[in-house]
Amino acid sequence: VSTQSTWGAAFDDNQSPPSSPTTDADSEEPAAKKPRTAGEQPYLPADILWRQKEQFSDGVGYNWIDTLKKVANERVSDQQMAKANFRFPINTPTTKEGYMYREMFHSHYPADAAAKTVPGGKSVACSSAA
Repeated sequence: VSTQSTWGAAFDDNQSPPSSPTTDADSEEPAAKKPRTAGEQPYLPADILWRQKEQFSDGVGYNWIDTLKKVANERVSDQQMAKANFRFPINTPTTKEGYMYREMFHSHYPADAAAKTVPGGKSVACSSAA
């Protein structure tokens, strides 16, 4: 018999779900983040293991994101945006960048059924303002 944990994974009744990370007495880093070792050598050098991690879009740099927005502003006119709800009545794009990507998608998958497979609405990243 298995039960559903708050983590969304099923566990046999004789198994324990994952617990919250605990802090090792000699370290301020959570024990769950301690590197696994092969003998005495860690798999990753400390400077790599403990470096700041980035979200996907942050890792490519803001110049890349700003360039995509600039290209979208150059390719999609205000007139196109004003008529976006007629061009794309299903999940209508609300930004020029969204319109540009929608054009690309539509060029490969023009059927309304394809547009219905893509969730609509605003995309939110962990770093987005609330």
